[in-house]
Amino acid sequence: MNEESLPTKEKLIDNVQIYVQQVDRVVLERGRQFNDQQFKVLNELPRLFLNYTENIEKLYNWLGKKQVSPQFTKLIIDTFNNDQFQKSVSNSTRFEIILNNIVSWMDENRVKLSNILKLSPLDGEKNAIIIGANGAGKSSFAEYFRQAFPDNMVGLPAQKLLYFEMNSSLITTTIQDVQQIQKSSQFKETVVYPSNHYVRSKRNIHHEFSQLIAAFVNKSLTDAINIVVDENNIFYRFLKIFKKLYPNITFYDFIQTENKDISIRELQPKESDTMFDINSMSDGEKVTIYYILQILLAPSSSTIIIDEPETYLNASIYSRLWDMLEKERSDCRFIYISHRIDFIESRVNVDLIWFKSFNIPDKWQFQFIETETAEKFPKELLIQLSGVKKNVLFCEGNDKTSLDYVIYQSLFSDITVIPVGNCDKVIQYTRSYNGKTSIFPNRAFGIIDNDLRTTDEIIKLEAEYVFSTKYLEIEMLLCDEEVIKAVLSANYSDMSKLEKFKEKFIEKIDERKSEVLARRLKKLYENMIYHTTYDTKINLQANVTNLCNNLENLQGTVKFQEKLEKLIIETNYQGLIELCTLEHKEIMGAIANSTIENHYEEKAKGHLLNNLDLRMKIIKKYFSTIQSAIEAH
Repeated sequence: MNEESLPTKEKLIDNVQIYVQQVDRVVLERGRQFNDQQFKVLNELPRLFLNYTENIEKLYNWLGKKQVSPQFTKLIIDTFNNDQFQKSVSNSTRFEIILNNIVSWMDENRVKLSNILKLSPLDGEKNAIIIGANGAGKSSFAEYFRQAFPDNMVGLPAQKLLYFEMNSSLITTTIQDVQQIQKSSQFKETVVYPSNHYVRSKRNIHHEFSQLIAAFVNKSLTDAINIVVDENNIFYRFLKIFKKLYPNITFYDFIQTENKDISIRELQPKESDTMFDINSMSDGEKVTIYYILQILLAPSSSTIIIDEPETYLNASIYSRLWDMLEKERSDCRFIYISHRIDFIESRVNVDLIWFKSFNIPDKWQFQFIETETAEKFPKELLIQLSGVKKNVLFCEGNDKTSLDYVIYQSLFSDITVIPVGNCDKVIQYTRSYNGKTSIFPNRAFGIIDNDLRTTDEIIKLEAEYVFSTKYLEIEMLLCDEEVIKAVLSANYSDMSKLEKFKEKFIEKIDERKSEVLARRLKKLYENMIYHTTYDTKINLQANVTNLCNNLENLQGTVKFQEKLEKLIIETNYQGLIELCTLEHKEIMGAIANSTIENHYEEKAKGHLLNNLDLRMKIIKKYFSTIQSAIEAH
């Protein structure tokens, strides 16, 4: 930050002190010759002065703690670089005018200081993306500060009407008119004007695209007067960017033509030397024109806030478009408001600003997502978590089509269920979410398949809010007797199909028990490989020998085999579904569909989703521990 360009704290306070001293002098001269209104104003001055100086102290304390961006430095300078009031005080001889002007000035600057302090946490050297749930106040925040600092902020709302209509009033449209529109563009449109309504000082969404193009053409022509036109002309800067995105489309070169019609303020696209109307272009092509022109015409060193910057564009276009525009206007800071993960991931080296909540009219809760936190979660998951207002349950599964997600979403409807991959990811993200340096206000829980974990391991994980199931595979939950009864009772009064399924299931386990044992050994083997670390205190050969010895010991495991055989002999159905590791298609596809009901899995999931009594029974039987933990938070 160039501190010499900023007014000093002492100067800002001294200026006000001078005004107060001037008032004191007049008070001494006039004694008690004041009316009630004047006394009221006089009594208000000490409070205003104290509030003003306190805010100045806060501002400069903040300035001393960080590197302030050029855009924010300019905002501060513009806010206080106004000597009009000082002149009015110096030139006025009437005490009443001086007094009222001082109060108005101090009150106005109190508001400005307050707004600067509210905005200051969002300042940064990098471009930024604002994320957060709907209703967190992202657009309201942009609108609030665009109005508070119109000379420093450019607003590009999500709502656009990309239609060009030639109008005689466009002939005199200038870049200053466009910049005035940029200052007044509302992020939340409340008034829709008729298409023929032209308002220069307020946003007229129906005429805005036309004004933008007219001002751009006017600027291009004005810059070309009496000089040799080169690639730095704003028209050729526009062409360079647009043609990289749409190489088959160019525009009529109104600068180089010998017969210029100064009354024409429009862009004329052409393809293969054939001219066509700009309104016949696709929405993506027109919004590209809109964004390029808006950015090229924005005031220098602006903060440009763009709501839904991916509107009408596909990923291959908007990634390159905003890359080029950021490079073209490196003097500006770009702040995007977006929900699209593919757009957010297309921005590199940006600050992520998480908006958590908003209370009308001007109370926001937000914070930067620090690098340490960002590195613990994939960006897609981080964006998803920023929109979550309830507690979180991480589960296995790659997406919302996974069986884990479908079942747990049905069972735990009062918590946000998020599938994150394998069990190790569930453990990792649950720990990070609940960590000491966590930015999240809620609690995260994890649920993972039992995977033959030891009792000690299960207890340790539960202390970190990660809970293991009683069964080895999620599919076995659909084989619970209560689930089967619910499916059967919808169409049958006879429960003999249940006994038939149980019989076939036990037969399948007995028939395939060697494979069940082999799969258990496979899991044990893979777990041991995964969790084995290299001991640097011994050499490579010793590490390999230790690993081999541990793997050899797996062959001596007989307790599982004995338990399995005992359960088969006893025809202990419940015990067997908790140990079964057979593939999904062998149980759901082969046995359940043939003995219970066709498409059994889908029907079972439907009953879990819609049958409250069934859900309560399943939760009590399998998930009472995790349910109690969730209810406690």
